[in-house]
Amino acid sequence: MARNVTRRVGGFVAAVALAAAAFGPTANAAERNIDYVNLGDSYSAGFGTGGIASTGGCFQGSGADHVSKLDAKKGVDLKLDLACGGFTTSDIAFYSQVVAAGALSQAEVVTITLGGNDLPWKELVQACAMGSPEQCAWAFGSAQTALGSVGANVYSTLSTIRSLTNARIVVLGYPQLFDGVYPNPYLSPGQIAGMRQLTTGLNAQIAGATAPITNASFVDVNSWFGGHGVDSPGSVDLLQSHESR
Repeated sequence: MARNVTRRVGGFVAAVALAAAAFGPTANAAERNIDYVNLGDSYSAGFGTGGIASTGGCFQGSGADHVSKLDAKKGVDLKLDLACGGFTTSDIAFYSQVVAAGALSQAEVVTITLGGNDLPWKELVQACAMGSPEQCAWAFGSAQTALGSVGANVYSTLSTIRSLTNARIVVLGYPQLFDGVYPNPYLSPGQIAGMRQLTTGLNAQIAGATAPITNASFVDVNSWFGGHGVDSPGSVDLLQSHESR
């Protein structure tokens, strides 16, 4: 598990480093700092890096994550980390305006994951792992229906954030929850393939919604996450981990 956590953190840091060219000037950190804000859901909140801590109802992982790694870089000043487990696109838009507006007005780089919680992932995994084939099929249909709205939701939220900041916005995609190459005691190969396809569609929706946003970049993180799905050797049990989406 420790190796998986290290890989996940390293993957996010590498992805952010790849997309956030604004972090490049940190070599001249003696002259200035780069103001940084992190927003999003459980993936941006460091779930999977250790325990879970709550501050004012915002749940975040307690271990080192991509945010702490970036904050530790010379010349980077983390102004606000408002990524919370369970946040939907509408939650992110709301709290960006109500809580984060001041920090965003100063930010030069913003990192974010969004859109995943607009899909009923928990219900889908539970239905397919513990329900009947009919319940699983119904859950897949519900997820596909919800997927149709993700692009518009992401675009609306990113537009709200853009109205609050001139920062470079780095939108991180979602890793595949399942690698699809290891036997799974709960899900059939077809069910896993369907969930992988759903994640691919989710990332496509997010990437498409990011493209029109000025000075925003979408980063696909899957090249760093391969071999580290919840069904891979050494990962935690599926029924314990699926809620961290």
